[in-house]
Amino acid sequence: MKKIILLLLFSYSNIYSQNLPPKIFKLINKESYSICKKLNISIRPNINKDSTIEIVAYDERYNSTLNAFFQIGMNTDQIGNECDPSRYYLKPKILITQMCYNVITKTIDTNNIVYYKSISILIHEYVHYLQVSCTMGRDYFSPAVIDSVNMNKYFSQIDEFEATAVQSYYFLNKLDKKALEHIMTKKVSDSDRLKLLINSYYAMAYPWRKYHIF
Repeated sequence: MKKIILLLLFSYSNIYSQNLPPKIFKLINKESYSICKKLNISIRPNINKDSTIEIVAYDERYNSTLNAFFQIGMNTDQIGNECDPSRYYLKPKILITQMCYNVITKTIDTNNIVYYKSISILIHEYVHYLQVSCTMGRDYFSPAVIDSVNMNKYFSQIDEFEATAVQSYYFLNKLDKKALEHIMTKKVSDSDRLKLLINSYYAMAYPWRKYHIF
């Protein structure tokens, strides 16, 4: 999901600093960097100037979904223009839903698809933190309806396209290595390869949605 300023979230939810276990954070960091490199996705050159990123769960009393959000805080917490490749962040944070946190930390029992889907969602948001690519806020499209047309438009935005491709690679590497190998060795353009990754991920993670994204 697009990096956003969650002022309403802070107003109406109980945010608390429930830090992700260090070994999981290291996993997210390692996998995100590694897969970005494999897929030729550029990382911000000034990332070493960022303040330490926080990954915390928040109390979602009325919603039990697998979701996460990357936020930069206020506009003054970003140095550089919104989509400046040299930008860096003073208060970067990823918020994850309590359900997502519980699955990732194995506080609750679930199957492998749900577990790796949860990890992949967090990786998606971490890529938003890492990546150079950006869609200007005024141009950003957030689908009101989940259907093939709207999801194609959503995932075609360069930042969502890249983050979802990395997420998809991780998920397939855990649950369908043959499909991943087939995609990664196929003689297609980089862009088409990312589309194949996303289609394969979407079919496994959301089988009830009977359509391809691309």
